[in-house]
Amino acid sequence: MESNQVGYIGIGRMGGRMAKRLLDAGYSLAVYDANPAAMAPLTALGARACATPAEVAAQSSIVMSCLPGPEEVAEVMEGPQGVLSIPGGNRLLIEMSTIGPAQSRALARRSREAGFAYIDAPISNGVGPAETGELTIMVGGERGDFDRAQPVLRHLGNRLYHMGDIGTGNFTKIANQVIYLSYVASVCEIARAARGLDMDVPNFIDVMRNSVAGRPMMTHWEDRFENGDRVAGFQISRLLKDLQLGADVCAEHAFDIPVLETVINTYKKASDAGHADLDMTAIYSVDQD
Repeated sequence: MESNQVGYIGIGRMGGRMAKRLLDAGYSLAVYDANPAAMAPLTALGARACATPAEVAAQSSIVMSCLPGPEEVAEVMEGPQGVLSIPGGNRLLIEMSTIGPAQSRALARRSREAGFAYIDAPISNGVGPAETGELTIMVGGERGDFDRAQPVLRHLGNRLYHMGDIGTGNFTKIANQVIYLSYVASVCEIARAARGLDMDVPNFIDVMRNSVAGRPMMTHWEDRFENGDRVAGFQISRLLKDLQLGADVCAEHAFDIPVLETVINTYKKASDAGHADLDMTAIYSVDQD
């Protein structure tokens, strides 16, 4: 089967844009979505609509999927008419949904049994970058399978990372979500407090945007993770003072601050473990000491 024959399963807000980029790049594209109407814009451009995931796989040397979650992935891959219901024939399966590493490892085992190669390749950056081919794609799987996937993935993302074994791409995506959503929760919580103090919230947010809060890695504190430097840039005892000041203001006005309380407890744990005079990044190694 020709390497330019690609199947795409899951024609949603992200998948539809990625599939169109593959059509624009000249790939022969077979598509499937549980909602047949979602395929119409692509079939109008020359894609072939399929009735089942198995039909997509049968027509493709590379099968890609981008689905809402674990249940949909299980059905598309392992259902009665799923991708893995046909002989793999050395097809490459690129699973791009946000699912857990354990599910990916199980799918990789099933894929090998069926004759497929498998990588997990979740994505980040949103709808706009999906349309322009500027996604970040984090891949778990064998290096050779990653190399085989790169020509097609490069039409979808401008940052491709091989993270390690099966499931490490999934872990990286989940970690991205945890960090980002924790940040969003913290910003929302403290902006709500600013509103409670009758401040100009847009002005407040603009200050945050143009300080280290708005660009949290601009000072490269994260470089200390691996270089082992724990000499204080921002000492834990001092930052606890700042965080406690924030908690005191919120307590004074009866603002609810669960995120801040969790952050304070995290740094207190490091301080209690003997790291009070070290840099804030010492919390990276508290459980390893």
